Amino acid sequence: MSLRAKLIGLFFLLAVVPLVGIGVLGYVQSMRALRALIAAQTGTIAERAGSELSDRYAQRESDLLLLAENAETQRLYRARASGDAAQWAATLPAADAYLRTAWQQFGRSYEWVEFRDGRGFVVYRLGEQGPSAAASGARGALTVAKPIVDSRSGAPFGTLVAVVRRDALIPSAVLENRFGRAGYTMVLDR
Repeated sequence: MSLRAKLIGLFFLLAVVPLVGIGVLGYVQSMRALRALIAAQTGTIAERAGSELSDRYAQRESDLLLLAENAETQRLYRARASGDAAQWAATLPAADAYLRTAWQQFGRSYEWVEFRDGRGFVVYRLGEQGPSAAASGARGALTVAKPIVDSRSGAPFGTLVAVVRRDALIPSAVLENRFGRAGYTMVLDR
């Protein structure tokens, strides 16, 4: 073996091999750091989205409880339960005024809200008469049902059924956080 071949071999052994090793080590470390960054970012996005969703759902639930447990709704259901047409006619205008005022405050969060009696018949309705609950669910809305009970006796009166709009629950700011060139929003669960 010539001196030139020995020098090239020595250079390769002492310079190129360590540089390749450092490059491979750096690549492995950078991939680990990238995975950790994606996991941390995704975890933060998912946590923030979950928290926001929970807060917004609690707010919608509070709206529905206000509709179900107020004095006018209670009087309306008591009149319905009594079967007295005169009492119903006297109770309906006050309940209608109260419920329409409440609907003006938070109606943009719902497609519609129905007050149903114990047999499932509609007692009162707020919102658009349009699509059914199934069609609303297909468009991304959520159907929620809350029992309505008599505040005096605790006996069940009926059910409050509402279709909550998707944008009232899922914050658009959270959905705008995306990864990659295609703009995918993703959650990774190992």
